[in-house]
Amino acid sequence: MSYTWGSNSAVRGDSTRKFVYCDLNLSYGFGPEREGPSSRALMLILRHGSIHKDRRDTDQQVACWRHRNYQLCSVFSTALKVVYTLSRDNTVSFLHEDKTKRCLWWDRPLIGWDDLSSASSAMTQIYKATGVIAPKVTHDRTQAIQYGGAEGLQPFQIHSLSKHLTDKFHRSYQSEADKEVSRNLISIYDFSYVSLG
Repeated sequence: MSYTWGSNSAVRGDSTRKFVYCDLNLSYGFGPEREGPSSRALMLILRHGSIHKDRRDTDQQVACWRHRNYQLCSVFSTALKVVYTLSRDNTVSFLHEDKTKRCLWWDRPLIGWDDLSSASSAMTQIYKATGVIAPKVTHDRTQAIQYGGAEGLQPFQIHSLSKHLTDKFHRSYQSEADKEVSRNLISIYDFSYVSLG
């Protein structure tokens, strides 16, 4: 779940480890279609304050659409995790009879990292078991940002997804290989090769 949110929606690994159940939101306004089941988008709420690394004055949300491959789908992995965990806990009550109190399960961690020695070693074990090669195990979102940049997205567009501070893009994350530039260079190279050949 942590990996798919990082690679599909550029959510920082540290943030995925801090999300709780009440940080989940289902929106009917940000999906790929205007109406019907595909109008929905699963959202994660980045709470303001000192919870996340990029401290904000207001809450922000990151959206995710369904992936064609369920094994790579953030929506599927999140739904599976929520249904599995809550269905195995007979203390959870969805009635919320006393509206003056928060439901206890709202503030449970979405991912239970406490059983592991550290998130970094946990991700190393996961990558090793699945054959994924990653240079830095806690930066799954780098893949999403660099892929978006390589596909021609501008920093302000990627910012709408990742909620990065825009000045960090050029120093750390933004792809140096712009797709349009690469395409133009290849076409020039192909043309000169053909004309010389």
